[in-house]
Amino acid sequence: MKTCAVVFGIITLGIVAIVVAIAVPETIANYHATQTSHATATAISHDVTPTPGVALPTMTADQRAYFGQISERVNTLESSVANFQQLMQDVTDTPALRFDATWKGHLALVLASWQEMYNAAKDVTNAPPGLDIINGKWIETLGHLNLAADHYARGLDSNNPSLFDTGSNELQTATDDLNELEPMIQYFADQHG
Repeated sequence: MKTCAVVFGIITLGIVAIVVAIAVPETIANYHATQTSHATATAISHDVTPTPGVALPTMTADQRAYFGQISERVNTLESSVANFQQLMQDVTDTPALRFDATWKGHLALVLASWQEMYNAAKDVTNAPPGLDIINGKWIETLGHLNLAADHYARGLDSNNPSLFDTGSNELQTATDDLNELEPMIQYFADQHG
């Protein structure tokens, strides 16, 4: 996993300074490049194996609209994570930024966008027919981002580096979930044209 080290805080104990860093997964923004046939095979196990010679129904208008929305949201998410990574790189390069109101404001906007995406997704209680598992995985992905945002925000407010570590773990879990989601969507689209 390629990471970006972020200096969260410097705690001085006598003449010894402890630098606390977090690892930010860089894989969400680049998850398309990490897909493997193994991930596809894993995702396929969630669908019903078609009976040979029996054609599967084509995708409905509702299903196509749902996938269009997911595609837009994934693009928004990738952009948001790229912004987050840049903010983390900026504070690594200039640790004093963690006290800067503008930097904190930009970070708050990114974290709020993750929480807004999660809240919007969980309100979709009736996914189009056949997409319940995909919708559930999407909500699970955003749920981990929501938790990451909460941990990062509380860590920044309280100057608690362990919350940043927990946030990074949640962000990595969201990355892993997103890596599982794409082949699930692709497989469904391939099967239902």
